[in-house]
Amino acid sequence: DQSKGLLTLLDELGETVEIVFAKRDGDNILFLSTRPDDYSEGTNSLPTDSQLAEPMRRALMGESGWVVGLDYREKTVLAAFEYIDIDFADIQLGLVAKIEMREIRQPFIDAGLVAGAISLVLVLGGAVLFVAISNPLLRNLEESERRYKELFEGVDDAVIVYSLDGRFLDCNLQALKKLGYSRAEFLQMSVIQILRSDNDSLTASVVMKMQYGGHVMLETVHVAKDG
Repeated sequence: DQSKGLLTLLDELGETVEIVFAKRDGDNILFLSTRPDDYSEGTNSLPTDSQLAEPMRRALMGESGWVVGLDYREKTVLAAFEYIDIDFADIQLGLVAKIEMREIRQPFIDAGLVAGAISLVLVLGGAVLFVAISNPLLRNLEESERRYKELFEGVDDAVIVYSLDGRFLDCNLQALKKLGYSRAEFLQMSVIQILRSDNDSLTASVVMKMQYGGHVMLETVHVAKDG
């Protein structure tokens, strides 16, 4: 009954929690586990020079403390170890209380998976919300651009857009037809190149007024490509 009670207590502490006693038996370490089911044939002893059972080897060397290392089953464990010397019975034992590192790490792994899943849901939700909000805006923008193009290209007069330094930025088809240039040629030019020479003096005053937020209405004579 006491043995069953101890096993129940260990199970409550953790699936892989184990308290192990061992003693030297010649050149071997003989293990006395609190979980006898864990032993298969030949696994209840190890040579003292084995690379396994580091906590117990250190305990039987008279040390005490804690360590992360391999136990007798080649499992990586967090273990506390102690040397026990029973003088009146002339018995020297090693005591190890241990738990497998995988059991310690598992809650953090589970929490990380949950956090990752939540983050993924939030990212996907944000993406859906962004699409839901931006789609109408994009449609409105496309519609505005379409109307602007219809107006820009639909008028019978030449329409030319240029920067404050006189470089052409855009024009409609009527401007290209009347001046005789291709769009590629025209967008490499500036206002001064299509003004008749006696209109050159107007350019500086026009640009100055526009720089200060004004608007200008004037008549000029443009020179087509063929002169």
